[in-house]
Amino acid sequence: MSRRTTEAAGVGRRGARLPAGPAGVGGGGTGWGGSGRGGTARSRRWRIVALGNGWSGVGRSGEGMREGQGVARGNGRGVGRTGGGTRDGQSVAFGGGRAGGSRSGRVVALGKGRVPEALGARLFLLAYDPERGRLTGRGKLGKVLRAAVLVELQLSGNVVDDGRRARVVDGVVPGDPLVADVLEELRAVGPRRWRYWIDRRGGATVRRVRDQLERDHLIKVEPRRVLGIFPADRITLRHPLVRRQLLQSARDTLRPSRVVSRVDLRDASVVVLAATADLRTVLTKEQRARHKDRLAQLAVRVGPAVPALKKSLQQHQY
Repeated sequence: MSRRTTEAAGVGRRGARLPAGPAGVGGGGTGWGGSGRGGTARSRRWRIVALGNGWSGVGRSGEGMREGQGVARGNGRGVGRTGGGTRDGQSVAFGGGRAGGSRSGRVVALGKGRVPEALGARLFLLAYDPERGRLTGRGKLGKVLRAAVLVELQLSGNVVDDGRRARVVDGVVPGDPLVADVLEELRAVGPRRWRYWIDRRGGATVRRVRDQLERDHLIKVEPRRVLGIFPADRITLRHPLVRRQLLQSARDTLRPSRVVSRVDLRDASVVVLAATADLRTVLTKEQRARHKDRLAQLAVRVGPAVPALKKSLQQHQY
């Protein structure tokens, strides 16, 4: 397990270390009105609280923890940060704080935005280029989102690979309307090759994901006309921190210190599908080349939708 340091700095007293883990090491602080530094959390089961009080205090907690809980408070102009890289834990932010990175499948608050649970929604946000202020990869985004929905169905146990074909089995009823509709498509048609489902209704899938993100107030969609003639949409991010957190979680899966078999499958799916589609808003060409072997290992875990997406994109020469 990687070692992370939990800090509480600013005016006020140092964040308390609660004695729930036998292998934790805590450091000392300078008391009231000074800064304190917590130790390295080595235990798998920790609960740490950091308090940052006053005008510019910063409280940070729970980073890199696996099965614990991180809670931070930021008062006045302070910033509370929690849960950067927690696994099977819970991230909570109070006041003007920020929380993110929970790998337990929970929706995490980031300011006033919320990290979407659906893989398709995450990939849509990551395909947005904040520097250029527009959505990239529009020609292939539909296939990427269809592949994401198939991975979603596989993770929930609704679809299995049967001789390189996607076959429906009894699993958890999807809560996402788009995923539920695609499941009904698969059930009505019967087992087909994975690529068959990736190539279907890509444009409609993009619109449905976009509309859901707009309803969730994560993006703003404004109609416009290209050259004053062709109708188009102008998309802007309402909460850039949500995308930033998604990007960090995706790239964290490529760190050599993280064992491939322990990487969260949802984060692995995002980075693998993005790399397969060459979405350079997620990974640059140099990053893909540098992490080629690790991406291949993660792709094996994600499943048959990945090679199917690759073949579909190659066929259409995107």
